[in-house]
Amino acid sequence: MEDMLLLGTDNDLEADWKKGIFRDNFRGVWGAIDGHLVYMELSFEGEDYNLYSVPVLLGGEEYNLQVVYDFTEEVWHILGASQGLDDSGMASKEMRLLQVGDVITVPLDEPDPQYPAQDGALTVIYEDAHIFADNLHAMGLMASRDFDTYMKMFNIEQDLLPKPDVLIYLKASVPTLISQIKMRGREYEQNIDEDYLSRLNDKYNHWIENINEGRVLVVDKDVDDFVADPSIIDRICASVEEMCTGKRQL
Repeated sequence: MEDMLLLGTDNDLEADWKKGIFRDNFRGVWGAIDGHLVYMELSFEGEDYNLYSVPVLLGGEEYNLQVVYDFTEEVWHILGASQGLDDSGMASKEMRLLQVGDVITVPLDEPDPQYPAQDGALTVIYEDAHIFADNLHAMGLMASRDFDTYMKMFNIEQDLLPKPDVLIYLKASVPTLISQIKMRGREYEQNIDEDYLSRLNDKYNHWIENINEGRVLVVDKDVDDFVADPSIIDRICASVEEMCTGKRQL
């Protein structure tokens, strides 16, 4: 199998819910900056336009371009760039307008050699539905109708994808998560709301314990600090190998 590269999501579908027939209208065209393909995530669907988030490096810093496709004019517009989370832990609403001389780097241009593409590489979609979408719905930021539609599409999609052989879950308490966020040093994450983080953590634990149907290797990050002790990585790899093959490594 050739290497696969995930380029994002779109909603260009014809859906017949009564007959259960869905037709993809993908025309072989995708977003690009100066001829370089970009990752685009659909963030809002409107009657006259769609809003996409495009991760880029702007002046060497991580940003998300806010890009609109106008159905009426059939053109794309870059509104500006936003960065990470605000003080409440929600997506930042501050918009930076692009200026002459800004240098934009598309991450897909230079793949990180530490994370090479894998044959048949999979992207885990489960947390988008069971953690983040569910949390937005619970907070009143996603209408019930939209959430129900989202979950219907998710259930269809997950049935079409192969399941992971093993899912590695890094379980941690909120204090440990906060400590790791501080160690990571991203400025926009430093004031993330603890209640928001706690809700996400509870949803992750609930999903692992009650919803996920595959094999899971749970790593207790409160105890196993593989940054401080790299030998723990070897133990994790051995456990994964044993779960996949049934053979214990010596």
